[in-house]
Amino acid sequence: MVPEGKMVQILADVHIMEALIEANINYPDTATMVYNREHKKILDKYGVEQPAFQKTYNYYASNLQEMDRLYEVILDTLTAREAKYVAKKSKGAGGKDSLQLDQEEVIDETPGKLKNTIRRSAEMKNGEQLY
Repeated sequence: MVPEGKMVQILADVHIMEALIEANINYPDTATMVYNREHKKILDKYGVEQPAFQKTYNYYASNLQEMDRLYEVILDTLTAREAKYVAKKSKGAGGKDSLQLDQEEVIDETPGKLKNTIRRSAEMKNGEQLY
């Protein structure tokens, strides 16, 4: 099984990635493809194989009290990451309210290929040509 601390970090990363995909990619097939690719990258980042992740996730899914406790820690982790991000951006916001940070700044914090996929999807939303 994946250690709890590592599972917290993985699931926090997964939820951030899911939010970015949901907010920026309109096409379900593209979203699924990007999700699968980025999920694998997250697991690779933490040195976890898919079967071990799935076994651990299934354990938590069948032990709902444990899952609730795990998600309390995940929520705390995401809240701390958000506070750190807002503090970092407010230092260089140049008078801009730190809560009004634009989506482009969030995308700039996103890893390479996902960032490019999100930008292309946003261009398609706006009717811009991709060539």
